[in-house]
Amino acid sequence: MSEVTKGKVAIIGDPDILLIFKFLGLSLFPVQTENEAREALKEVEARNFKLCLLQQNFYFLIAEREKRKEKWPVFLPFRDYRQSEDLLQEGIKKMMIKATGSDTLLRKGQKEG
Repeated sequence: MSEVTKGKVAIIGDPDILLIFKFLGLSLFPVQTENEAREALKEVEARNFKLCLLQQNFYFLIAEREKRKEKWPVFLPFRDYRQSEDLLQEGIKKMMIKATGSDTLLRKGQKEG
């Protein structure tokens, strides 16, 4: 396991989906309900993870946390095959605006693609 992933990256989501990520050395937090997801989020913050991949049907739970302007962990949504909408692009746009003050680079990349 690389030093980058060891203890630094967590993933919260449906237990069936998380099985795939077990082999990548990520810290897994299998959840099925909103309450379980809230508890997992508390543990992720308490254990000082740097990055947390959060299944997008639980992504709304971090809205209150984002108002506190904390630097870590960074939360990124991911979707599974059962979900049609993708919140990842919106999350990247928000992070880019937060980091640079603009989403110009993202818009430029979309025009070129």
